[in-house]
Amino acid sequence: MATDELQDEYPVRIDLTAPVHFDRIQLLVRALILVAFGMIHESGSGLFACLYVVLPAVAAVLITHRGGAGYLERDAAWLVSVLEWVVGFYAYMLFVTDTFPLDTRERAIRLRVSVAGTPTVGRALLRLVTSVPHLIVLAFVGLASFVISVIAAVGILLFERYPEPLRAFQQDVAAWIARLFAYHACLVQAYPPLAFSDGIRSKPRTPDEPVRPSVTEGA
Repeated sequence: MATDELQDEYPVRIDLTAPVHFDRIQLLVRALILVAFGMIHESGSGLFACLYVVLPAVAAVLITHRGGAGYLERDAAWLVSVLEWVVGFYAYMLFVTDTFPLDTRERAIRLRVSVAGTPTVGRALLRLVTSVPHLIVLAFVGLASFVISVIAAVGILLFERYPEPLRAFQQDVAAWIARLFAYHACLVQAYPPLAFSDGIRSKPRTPDEPVRPSVTEGA
């Protein structure tokens, strides 16, 4: 497993393996996913809203049984793994990556969290309130992201790529979601920045390059 330390000020980042070009067939896969799941990415009652509520609740229940230190020691690893899949799903649907995050070894995104803090039940549940500003801002960011996704779909259909500045915006959206969900899961104590922040390490991937596994690091 990779052991390099996080370089960002905020203890959550994603390592991204950027596609050289996008596969047109993946446009159809995304369309089928949206149909099958009732457009859960854009729905206000979909995946984001569910996780916004569920993550603090799950953290509160586990903290009740294990205590704050026990929660971080016993549950942080599998929670990071779950959140990595969620962030990978969003990155795929936002045209940041071009690989659906099924196989752990083949994921184009790795969520890296420097686990820290002293979580309590009260702090976990309070995050439902303290994160409301993020919920409001991301509602507007989501509108822009949706428009960019449409542009991306057209660009990929015609040219198998779309403008890099637009993809950079989508990457920042994915990183924002990663920071917010890690905070909601009480994996970190620091309040996430209410703005775009450099939380991505991105590089092109060669065909034979292995994907590094997720890392959960203690503070």
